[in-house]
Amino acid sequence: MIPLLHDFTGATVLVFGGGRVGARKARRFAREARVVVVSPDFGDADFGDSERVRASPTPDDIAEWVDRFDPPATVRDDPVVAAVATGGASPALSKHLRESIEAEIAGAGGMAELTADLREELQDEGVPPADRRDAVRAVVRSSRVWKGLRRGDSNERQVARDVINDAPDSGDTR
Repeated sequence: MIPLLHDFTGATVLVFGGGRVGARKARRFAREARVVVVSPDFGDADFGDSERVRASPTPDDIAEWVDRFDPPATVRDDPVVAAVATGGASPALSKHLRESIEAEIAGAGGMAELTADLREELQDEGVPPADRRDAVRAVVRSSRVWKGLRRGDSNERQVARDVINDAPDSGDTR
């Protein structure tokens, strides 16, 4: 199995199954793609903005229509995305790991945006590449910055600048 992140914008995704799992997959893909769900019956689950087609295709029909893709359990804190898959062997394990990762990366999207801005600012200030890298690493490793991002503090940029200024002495870790 090869982990894959794919931009489905403008694509059509075909989902088979009218139950809870099919609905979950339809909602996930509908964020980026046109989704067609094929099933002889549909449950009460929310299929989002997907098109539903009542049909009973045979396995031979399906093989001609699509390549199989089992989407991984995904965690998003845009622009950060993490995914885990068990190849279908253990959906319960995938869910457990997704929940663990979700808790661990809370605030990662804000950290990605903050450090991208800091890198650009430091470059504009003429800070040498090695010093920029060390500064950004200090911010990423700072428990003070992570705590601020997770709490939604509005001063995370100042805290990050303080970390950068203290970086050689800090030893601050997450």
